[in-house]
Amino acid sequence: MKWCADNALFLNGVAYEVYLNDPSKTSPEMLKTQVHLLLKEG
Repeated sequence: MKWCADNALFLNGVAYEVYLNDPSKTSPEMLKTQVHLLLKEG
């Protein structure tokens, strides 16, 4: 995770994803997902 390293941030817990639309009703190119990371400075 280059961005974290470049900004002196480190993973500090479990990452998870939130799916913003339904893959059974949405074409693959339109799918949206939020990725959440718990970070700490270091």
